[in-house]
Amino acid sequence: MENQNQIQNQQPVHKNVSTGDWFATLFIAALPLIGLILLFVWAFGSSTTPCKANWAKATLLWYLVFFVLGMFFLILGAAIFGNILGELL
Repeated sequence: MENQNQIQNQQPVHKNVSTGDWFATLFIAALPLIGLILLFVWAFGSSTTPCKANWAKATLLWYLVFFVLGMFFLILGAAIFGNILGELL
C-alpha cells in the first residue's frame, strides 16, 4: 500500500486550464503572426500544460493541412486559368 502511494505522489500534477485562460489563448492564437509563433511555443515548450500543448500541436497540424490544400487549389486554379487564357488568345 505504501509503495502504491509513492507511485501516485511521483506523477506530475498539472493545473487545469480555466475558461478565461482558454479565452485568452484562442484570442492570442487568432492574431496573424504572433499567434503562429505562440502556437509553436505552446506546442513544443516545456512549461506548457499537456492539454494546451496537445491543442497547439493539433492546431498546427490543421494549419499545415489547410496550407497544403490551399497551395493545391491555387496551382490548380492557375493552371486552369492559364489554359483558358491560352485558348482565348
